[in-house]
Amino acid sequence: MSIRSALKKWDWLRNLNSYRKYVKYVRKHYKSETSHSCVATMRAVVNAQARHISTKEFCFFHYMDLTREEQGRIVPWAEQASFYSMANTEEAGVLLCNKFSTYERFKEYYRREVFSVPAEKAGSVEDFCNFARRNGKIVIKPIDANRGFGVRLINTSEMSDSDLALLLNDYPDGAVAEGLIVQREALGAFHPQSVNTVRINTIRYDDGVEVKWPCLRTGRGNSIVDNAGAGGIFVAIDEHTGVALGAADEKGNSYTHHPDSGLPLVDFVIPDWDKACTMAKRLAEMLPENRFTGWDFALTDQGWLLVEGNYMPLIIWQIAARKGIRPEFEAMRSRVMGNA
Repeated sequence: MSIRSALKKWDWLRNLNSYRKYVKYVRKHYKSETSHSCVATMRAVVNAQARHISTKEFCFFHYMDLTREEQGRIVPWAEQASFYSMANTEEAGVLLCNKFSTYERFKEYYRREVFSVPAEKAGSVEDFCNFARRNGKIVIKPIDANRGFGVRLINTSEMSDSDLALLLNDYPDGAVAEGLIVQREALGAFHPQSVNTVRINTIRYDDGVEVKWPCLRTGRGNSIVDNAGAGGIFVAIDEHTGVALGAADEKGNSYTHHPDSGLPLVDFVIPDWDKACTMAKRLAEMLPENRFTGWDFALTDQGWLLVEGNYMPLIIWQIAARKGIRPEFEAMRSRVMGNA
């Protein structure tokens, strides 16, 4: 018997182990107002695995509480990633996964000072100290950070030059330091401790750019970032009107009001929505090597500014809106692949 044949004989055991772990996770983390039997859970897990729904997605979407039609509308992360691998290029990934490279390409839309840490030039310590003093409060992000991990807010007025210089040693792989964004009250009021951003996805066709599945993101508690991975809340936005449709977090909890500020999250209208969409489309045109991009924007008293670009953005709109996007997603994919 060949090695391949021998391994294939044990596929059923590996699949059984995967299934067992999936059921165990769901039984522990799934939240529902409806009671589901063990048999119903096991059947739903078989269905979800066949659709490549991850354990976390199963809980995010309250999979067992959906009808079969609603389950079929969900586009899981695995399918999104497969589309990105075909529609986007590695060159764009290298650019967007490096925060300073992204800044250099789209500098005019940042509207704040950004510094490379450590700067690859003589006198970088002195330059960094001068940058810090000019800005007062700065935010430092690891050069390839995602989901808000490693982001720090620094009040430079409380530090000596020698203390500031020591910060450079904390980032051997590089980082970016940015002047603090002072957000407009309209979005800042939800959670003043974090800069609450709007994620606008763009799809670039050969004949134009469209906005897809945008979300408002807001922090919670003492967090200085609004990322869902850091416990934040994301709000599905109607791409045409800027109206908030529904809100959720990564644990599958739904919200109508922000739990900290008490402000309503549903039916809220994003200010200057048309201007945000226009800026996103301009940026997409400036990145011809990428088809689908997630752009993060902050709103200030001077208007919208770019926070960063995202190469493979998770479409969290589905979770917040409690609505799958399969018909629209498949139409988009067919249109892009037809032009590829």
